[in-house]
Parts: sequence; C-alpha cells; structure tokens
Amino acid sequence: MRKRAVVGALLLVVVAMVLGGTVFRDQLASARSLAQDVTINNTPAQPVPVRERDLDTSGNIRVHEQGTAQVAGTVGINPGANGVVVDNAASKPVPVTVHEPPLEPVQERVTVGLGAGESDEQVPVYTVPAGKRLIVEFVSANGALDGDALVLAEVKVGSGLFVPRVTLPLTRTRDFGPFAAAEQVTLYAEPGQTVFARFVHNPGGTENVSFVAHFTVVGHLVDATAG
Repeated sequence: MRKRAVVGALLLVVVAMVLGGTVFRDQLASARSLAQDVTINNTPAQPVPVRERDLDTSGNIRVHEQGTAQVAGTVGINPGANGVVVDNAASKPVPVTVHEPPLEPVQERVTVGLGAGESDEQVPVYTVPAGKRLIVEFVSANGALDGDALVLAEVKVGSGLFVPRVTLPLTRTRDFGPFAAAEQVTLYAEPGQTVFARFVHNPGGTENVSFVAHFTVVGHLVDATAG
C-alpha cells in the first residue's frame, strides 16, 4: 500500500514539472511577442543613474556605435580640435580642381616725341611694384617718319644700353608716310625695374618738323616668388 502511494506521488511530481515547463515556455513566448523599444529620458529632473566611467570628458554618456556607422546631413568639423587626413594614394587618387589666381593685367600707352634737333628719346612706361614680376606679352607702336630716314622703335627693361629689349619690325602704312608695328613677345621685368619705350628717328626733328611714336605695352603681373 505504501509503495503505491510513493509511486503515485512521483507521478504527480513528473506531471507537474511537464505542465509547469509548458506553461513557462508559453508565458516566455508571449512576453517576447510583446517586447517593444524602450526610450530612456535622461533629464535633470529625472536623471538616469550611471557610473562615472561611463561618462566622457564632457559629462555625456559614452555611446559606442557597432558596425559601420551611417552619417547623414551636414557634418561640421572643429578645426581647432579635429583634423582630416586625405589618403591620396596612386591607386585611388583624390580629384583636385586647381583654380588659377586672378589675373593682374597691365596695359599702358605712352607717346615718345622728338623735337627740334632730337633723334633719340625714351620715356618710362611702367615700374614694377614690389613683390611682383611683370611679364610683357604684346607691344605695338605707330608713328611718323620722313622718307628713308633711319627709324627704330623698341621696348626694353631699364634705361641702359645692355638690357633686355624688343625691337619692333616697322611697316610703312603708305609710301613716305606713317609706320606701324606689332609683335607678340616675352619680356620679364623684376620688382622695381622700369619698362621704357624708345623711339629713334635719324635725322630727327627740325625747327618746323617733329616726330612722335605711340607705344602700347600689354602684359600681366605675377608674384615675384613664382617660378
């Protein structure tokens, strides 16, 4: 009789364990199906307790992004605290657009005149400012001449004899009349140097005759440190 009671008790325990496990699994599955996102509102009125080691140097909660972080919108970088390193490798070069500095054009016009008894005269055209270099690219001249007289029109850097210069090829606009000249050139003048226009007419002006030549010099300025 006692054995039957013990066996019956064991059967009841086994049945209870089976039924209890089944009920617990059903409750766990139901709880998982009801799981929702949780938002933590960490405000001064209701602060969320955190450990000091979980805070950054500014007192904010450290956040660690897992995997690849997607960043959208406008991203600002503090140049005083952050830097950007661009890996411009040969296999993956970074496209770069080079913008030339604004052009500083120079265009000057002067007149060189020969009075009575004068046959050779030059006048300053342009003095290069400090820190700049003048590149002369085009010069032209037109003026009066007399018969087959010797006529010379030139632009030069400096007033001496042995200085860089460009002598213009003269063309008569008509027989025994005015002349004209134009030439594309490359002439350099350094900071502080002066470009001169020179006009020679031999024989020169007499008491009743004077000769003039009009020069135009065109170029641009660059930094004197530029190559």
